[in-house]
Amino acid sequence: YSSFGLGLTQDLGVGKFSVYYTPSNAHVAGDSAGGFSTASSYVDGSNSTYEVGFRGNLGVNGLDAGLFYNSTDSNDKGLNSNSSDNYKASLKYTAGAVTVAGAMAEQETNTTATLTTKKSKSVGVAFAASKDLSLGIAHGRTDSGVVSTSQLDEKITAISVGYSLGPVGLGLSVGKVDNYNHTAVDGKTAMINLKTNF
Repeated sequence: YSSFGLGLTQDLGVGKFSVYYTPSNAHVAGDSAGGFSTASSYVDGSNSTYEVGFRGNLGVNGLDAGLFYNSTDSNDKGLNSNSSDNYKASLKYTAGAVTVAGAMAEQETNTTATLTTKKSKSVGVAFAASKDLSLGIAHGRTDSGVVSTSQLDEKITAISVGYSLGPVGLGLSVGKVDNYNHTAVDGKTAMINLKTNF
């Protein structure tokens, strides 16, 4: 399992407000005889997590806005003690055949050694060229949050094409990443996928 928790959602008319809480959001396998893990060998890897958020159109047709915050504590107060706070805000607006979207996120990770803050921004544009063909481009950037690697901001750019064949959807995307995972590693990707509706 990953976690058991309790959530509540309230419809406000212009959007939905949600609250979620779990007493333990993850577990890791502990040591066991012979290298085998049993149910009793699993121990909690972190403590409670809660999240509050809002998502809706704010009364504007074509708008999709979101704002979320979550916080996780660690139940290990030793050398591996860590906690995190995460924020995310997003906006998407569709007008006719064009959709524009943007998002901002921030992650604060606090360990016994240091406080690391990562910030990311992303934008994207999609165009429905016809009822069957759609085109899109997106770009995202995330800073490392560490002074020693501040020049290694990760940057990702992707272009996608989607085509509907009725019950089957065909998608093609190509992308380029600079400073993958905030290291001096660059790369390119290409992916083709098929989706079938029954």
